[in-house]
This record gives sequence, C-alpha cells and structure tokens, in this order.
Amino acid sequence: MSLIKYFLPAYYLRRPKRLFVLSFVLIAGVFLLLRRQHKARQVQALAAKVHALHSQKQSMVAELEKTRMGAHGNSKEGEEAGEEEESFRVVPVNLRTRGRAGVGERGRGGGRRGGKRGGGRGGDEGVEEKREAIREAMMHAWKGYRQYAWGLDELQPRTKTGVNHFGGLGLTIVDSLDSLYIMGLMTEFDEAKSWVEEKLSFEHDYDANVFETTIRILGGLLSAYDLSGDPMFLTRAREIADKLLPAFATPTGIPHVYVNLASGRGHSPRWTGGSSVLADLGSTQLEMVALSQRTGDPKYANTSEHVIRQIEKVFPSDGLLPMFISTTTGKPTSRHITFGSMGDSFYEYLLKVWVQGGGTPYVQRYRGMWEKAMSGMMTKLVQHAPAPNSTATASSTATNTSSTSSSTADSTTESSSSTGSSKTPSSSSSSSSSSSSSSSSSNSSSGGRVAYVGESQRGNIVRKMEHLTCFVAGMLVLGAQTVETGSQHTEEYMALAKELGRTCYLFYNLSATGLSGEDYTFGDKGMRMQGRMYNILRPEAVESWMYLWRATHDPIYREWGWAVFQAFQKHCRVENGYVGLLDASQDPPQQDDLQQSFFLAETLKYLYLMFSPDDVLPLNQWVFNTEAHPLKIIARNADFPTKMTTEPRRKSDGLAEDR
Repeated sequence: MSLIKYFLPAYYLRRPKRLFVLSFVLIAGVFLLLRRQHKARQVQALAAKVHALHSQKQSMVAELEKTRMGAHGNSKEGEEAGEEEESFRVVPVNLRTRGRAGVGERGRGGGRRGGKRGGGRGGDEGVEEKREAIREAMMHAWKGYRQYAWGLDELQPRTKTGVNHFGGLGLTIVDSLDSLYIMGLMTEFDEAKSWVEEKLSFEHDYDANVFETTIRILGGLLSAYDLSGDPMFLTRAREIADKLLPAFATPTGIPHVYVNLASGRGHSPRWTGGSSVLADLGSTQLEMVALSQRTGDPKYANTSEHVIRQIEKVFPSDGLLPMFISTTTGKPTSRHITFGSMGDSFYEYLLKVWVQGGGTPYVQRYRGMWEKAMSGMMTKLVQHAPAPNSTATASSTATNTSSTSSSTADSTTESSSSTGSSKTPSSSSSSSSSSSSSSSSSNSSSGGRVAYVGESQRGNIVRKMEHLTCFVAGMLVLGAQTVETGSQHTEEYMALAKELGRTCYLFYNLSATGLSGEDYTFGDKGMRMQGRMYNILRPEAVESWMYLWRATHDPIYREWGWAVFQAFQKHCRVENGYVGLLDASQDPPQQDDLQQSFFLAETLKYLYLMFSPDDVLPLNQWVFNTEAHPLKIIARNADFPTKMTTEPRRKSDGLAEDR
C-alpha cells in the first residue's frame, strides 16, 4: 500500500514541489525521446541520400565509360585506329554514299541500314556515340517528367513533383513533341500525342503570356503537325491561336503582353508602363503565318503581319528599336535598345519570316528591315574587349586546316532542293569553302580581343551581354547563307558570327563549372560573369554553334557543344531529370529544382542536330522558330495563304529511326 500512494494524484496535490519535479522529469523524458527519434530519422534520410548519390555516381561513371569506350573504339576497327585521344577530324564523305536510315520506320526492329551511321561530314567514329548520348539524355529528362509530373507544366526533379506555372497547358509535353519525333522516340511521341488529343484544354482562367504561348504551345503543335502530318495537331493549334487573337484588339493592333484564355481580356503589365514588349509583338508572325498557310484562313497572318506594318511607320534609319512600344500610339516608350531579353527575337523573326516565305518579293519588307537592323547593330552595338586567357583561339585555329580541306573536298556534295526561292539556305552550305577558309582569320581578327553585342540606354553604350544574345551568331549565319551569292554581307556576317560564337564559348570555358551565367560585363581588363550568375540550361550558345557547324563544318563547334553537354551531365543531371545551377561560377555548385521545358525543346534538340547529318532537317526546307520548333518553308506568292498538306514521315526528312 505504501507504494501505491505514489501513483495517486492526491499525493502530489498535497506536495507541490514533488509534483513539479515529477512533471519536469516526465517532460524532459518525452523531449529526449522525441529528439532521439528525430535524429534517427535524419540519419535514415542521410543514408538514403548517400545511397542515391552513390547510385547516381555509379550510373554516371558507367555512362561516361561507355561513351569513352565508344569514342576510342572497342572493336577491331577502334584498335586498328590506334590509341588516339578523342578528336573531331573531318573526313570528306558524300552523305548519299552512306547507308542512312530514314525517318523512323515502324516494324523494322530498329535496325540500321548500311552499317554505322555518320553524324555528318566528319564520319568520325565518336559522333554517333555522342549523338546517342544526347538522345539518352532526352530519354532521361522525359522519363522523370513522365513519372512525377505528367500533364503538369514542368518537373521539379529533386523533390519529385510537378508545377503548373504556365496555366496547366502541359507545357513540357507540347514543347517536347518535335524533339521526341526527331530523335525517333516514337513510343514517347505517341503517348504525348494521346495526351494532347485527349487531355489538353485551353479553357483556363489564366492570363497567358502571348509571346511564350505562341512560340511554345502554338509553335510546338504546328511543328508536330508538319513532322507527323496528323491533323489533330493542326486542330489544336487553331484552337490556341483563336484564344490568343483577342490580345491584338488594341487601337494599333499591337498586341498586349497578356490575354486571359477564358475571358479574352488583354492587358500589359505595370512594369512596361502598359506598353507592349518588342520581342513579344515581333515574335508571332512565323507561327501565325504558318497557321494561315496550313489552314487556308488568312486571319492569323493578317493579324500578326499588321503589327509589322505598324512598326514600319516608326522604324528608325539604323533599324534599332527600343524594347517597349505603345499599344495605343505604336511609338516607342523607352530608350533601351537590346538584342537580349525583350528585344532579341524581334530581329530574329524579321529574317526568319523572310526565309519561311522562300525569299520572294512578298516577304521582302522583312529582309529589308533585318538588313537595316544588322547594319545598325554592327555599327553601334558591336564592341570589342580584351580577350581573357583561353585555349579557344588556338584550338579553333588548329582545327581550321582540316576544316578547310574538308569543305573543299565536300564542295560537290549535293544540296537538297528548296521548296522556296533559291535564296533559302543550302543544306550543304554553298559557302562552306569560303567560310572555312576565313575561319582562322575571323577568330583572331580582333587581335586578342573578343567581340560582343552591347546595349544602348539613352544613347549610351552599356558594356554588357546576356547569354540570350548568343542567338545572334546563329542568326547571322542564317542571314549569310541566304544573301545573294557574292554579296559583301556574306563575309561580314560570317566573320562576326564566328567571333560571337567564340565569345559565347568563353562564357562557358571560363566558368568553374564549364557552364555559363546569364550576364557578362566587359571592360578594359576583359570580361567577367556579373549580376545573374545562375544557369538554367539555356540553348542560345549551342543553337549558334549548330548553325556554325552546318555552315563551316569546322569541328571546333562540335567540340564546344560536346564540352557543354558533358558539363550538363556532370553538374545538372540528377536521378530524375536535369536541373539548373544557382551560381555557375562555384564548383561544386548548388542546384535549383526545375527542369525547364526548353531544355528538351531547344538545348537537347540543337545538340542532337549538331551531331546529325546536315540533311536531318535541312535548313533550305525548315526554319526554326525561337523555341526551336521546325516549320516547313513554303514560298509566299500573290495567292497567299495557300493551303498546304503535310505528308507524314518522309524518308527525305532524315530523322532518327524508331526504336
């Protein structure tokens, strides 16, 4: 009985000190127990993370070893080739003499006809392995999205979740359609197509960015239609275009920045002062014209091209427009001129709408405006700064000898027939020989200095270049390949394109991670990463190197592209996809948690094409929108729009075989 009293509440109520001590002991005991359990969970989580990292490391090591063995050759052919380091020697070869599988042919078991396929004129044994590694990266990115974010806009690979910050339009699915098709991933393409047909809805109370929705959703659907010929894609493209047209209902016809997909109400944000953005208003024409050509309905082209006619009224003599334009008056409302964010694709589309139309007189206004803008850019914005220490110049110069001989030997290689004017670019690059022969001089023409495209604020030069501006090099290549034969602009554009391509390589080469930041400043002491130092897997540099490769076949551009891809593999590949870096200048870097849809739509596609034969999406038959969605070139004439029918999966398109 004496022990029982200690368990009776009345005992402690008469002795408050003992009650306090007992309460303290009980609370402390519970606290220690919970703390121990918390630490145990932390240890378990840490162990799981270590195990995952170890598995990832083993996977990457195995993949790199496989790539290395493929590059050096593990067959008798590789052994006979000797113990060479991985190189990109160019061996003259006529593409039509090689056995090439055509567009993904179902029912063939994924076999390759004619032995190994080359990756272009190089015929290098490592090119196919690199191409396959890029294709595997696309599969890895898609698999993570398919497993953890299906139907949502984008994947957060590290937390294994999806996010809808694009109105729930299935952004990654639509953006990836053509990449899947081009790479021959037909099972994945078919499941994406089924989602678009059955699940994609535009009935959302969502303020859509007109520019982003046009280039990503409308462009992605049109490209899928052109590649596959499935009319369902054209139907869906028309649906989203009809949702976007109310944005153009302004006094000038210049579109608002946003439009609500449910109500059709358009508006522009406060930070633009209610104005439209130059890149936005000038980057709908390619898609809207394509839609009119394919449907026979002129309203889409008329609406978007009316914007260009309004811009012509205020187009300056130097061709350089500020980034904000009033939707009410059609006049500029700022004095900031840039080829970076909010300016870039306006200039890109002036050229590409001309290319899309076959270079006929009916699209000549676009070419004239573009030429004027390029003259203004080269005169007022292109600057030079001291070059940092780098192997870029020496490496490029060293490879030019083989590049030149290759281009000369290949000068008789066939050029795919153009569906438009003879001004459209040749798939085999008729000026390859002259371009390659000047490659060495162009890369060192500035005497130890680097070229960059600066900005202008209130008439003053800002010595800064964004990674986004790296697209200019590729645009200049496309422009050089489409001018009249013998024009002085060919050499001017190509020389500057090579210089800017090299500058953009230095953005990567001088970083601790081998990946670029967003902003670079230039001064008397050279260039440096400053400001926004993150990397989000952007495509502009590899895009330009792809164009430079197609035009010159200088292997340095493939070397640069492969180096960037390897850096992506090292720093951005995680268990369930790819992520960006919060600071590309720090090694080891800290990762973000978002797989950008444009990594699948653009970056991997341009890398894949860089290691593919030139007649895979030849540039005299296809033009890429600013989201890398290829659209067929159709010559414009007095009967525009002429309705086009698209035949699915022709062998001449040169796409990857189905597996």
